[in-house]
Amino acid sequence: SALSLTVPVNIQINRLRPWEVEIRAVWPDVAKCYVLVLPQAVQGVYGLSNDSISWLLNVRSAKTLGEIKVRLNGLDTLYDHVVAVVNNEGVVSTQTIRAGTSGETLLFESLPQGVYWLRVLEDRDLDGTFTPLSIAGNRLSERLFYKKLETLRPNWLLEAVYELSEMQDAGPAPSAKRKSK
Repeated sequence: SALSLTVPVNIQINRLRPWEVEIRAVWPDVAKCYVLVLPQAVQGVYGLSNDSISWLLNVRSAKTLGEIKVRLNGLDTLYDHVVAVVNNEGVVSTQTIRAGTSGETLLFESLPQGVYWLRVLEDRDLDGTFTPLSIAGNRLSERLFYKKLETLRPNWLLEAVYELSEMQDAGPAPSAKRKSK
């Protein structure tokens, strides 16, 4: 027999990737959850709406996950900064610090144990993605900074404070395609 329970959710469009919809909820701990989005519940930019969409999720115990809390100081207040937590599989989570802020504390929650890097993009053109050097376009490359974090363990809160000037400028980023030596 299955237990049926309705969970309140927060649904929003991802600001950096507007083609993605984020559904956030407090899921029951260690459970299989069935998520159903009813017909006509989501409407795209072209006015099209969905048929029924469903997922079966295995929710991990909160005790197997960790959190990263990081304070960044010394940010250039003229630009937005896109801060990402990255592992060898790619970007895990992103948050944006708006222009006008020289320092801010960010919390990245519900992360599986593992090795993470902090990536900070100085987003000069406000598009949320890295823009490379363009001689033809008379544009400098946006600055990228990386910092390897301590290994995150289950049920841990990893806290760190960094000055942007202490982070590795355009250093090596972990990549799912690159193999370590």
